[in-house]
This record gives sequence, C-alpha cells and structure tokens, in this order.
Amino acid sequence: MTTSRLLHHFVYRKVSLKTTWKCRLLILMFVVLFAFLTRVFWIPWIGRSLVCREDVAPSDAILVENFDPDYRVFERAAALQKAGFSGRILIPTEASEHDPEVADTIPGEVLRN
Repeated sequence: MTTSRLLHHFVYRKVSLKTTWKCRLLILMFVVLFAFLTRVFWIPWIGRSLVCREDVAPSDAILVENFDPDYRVFERAAALQKAGFSGRILIPTEASEHDPEVADTIPGEVLRN
C-alpha cells in the first residue's frame, strides 16, 4: 500500500480517446469524395474569380507594373492614354545612384555584372 501511494506522486493514469488510422483514412476518403462530387460547383467559381473583366473607365493615372518589361503592356497603356482614359502613365523605376531625381534606365546590377 505504501508503494502505490508513493507511486501516485510520480505517475498517473489518464484515459483518452484517439482516432485510429482507419478512422483518419475514412475521413480523408470522405473529404476527397466530397471534393470530387462537388467539383462542378467550385471549379467554375474559382475560374471566374481568376479572370479579370475588362471594365475600362476614365481614371487619374495608369499604373504599369514593370515586372516583365514586355512592350505590349506599354503599348496598351499608350493606347488607353490616346483613347482619353487617362492623362498620365506611371511606371515605377529605381532611382539613379548618382542623382535620386533621375530614373535609372539601366539597373546598377546589370552594370556591375
């Protein structure tokens, strides 16, 4: 009796319910089956959310992101400006190392390499 009382101070027994691998597999199969059966509804919804509708309206400025300097982006911006949708076109560039008021037309990394 004294041993069990002493042992009680160091360890204890706890009862808990845990899922088995069979239950986890069944839940996973249910989720995959549910996604497969309902794909008719959610795939077109995701597709529509990824397509940008072209609603062109007059604005203060056209912002051209310069991630990929492809001439078609700049031509489209120029065409929108000529059509009267905006008075200015903004293209973010890095400032020159020598003069911060002047745009760096050739990035410094290209010159150093």
